[in-house]
Amino acid sequence: MNPSAYFYHASLHDTIGPYKTAEHYGMDLDFIIRVIQHATVIYHDEVWGNYRYLRGTKTHADELNGNNARRVMAIVNYHLSNLPPHRRLPIQVRRLLDREPVG
Repeated sequence: MNPSAYFYHASLHDTIGPYKTAEHYGMDLDFIIRVIQHATVIYHDEVWGNYRYLRGTKTHADELNGNNARRVMAIVNYHLSNLPPHRRLPIQVRRLLDREPVG
């Protein structure tokens, strides 16, 4: 689900391109992943906005039917597969270490 408060200069689109509007549900995640590869991100531990997660909305329905989780993993895996090996390996190792034990 998209964070409701992030700000960036419009020129960032010159570097990473526009939102991929064909990815109707996941364009924000795709954009954020591209941003963190090219921009300096600064976190402010403050509430600057919020959103409502309501029954009957496309986000709520997508989460209930399980498509959201599958879509997130597909977007993350796409970007991970496009990283050079020296950047991909630490992420893959971390993902393995963070998995819940089976059984």
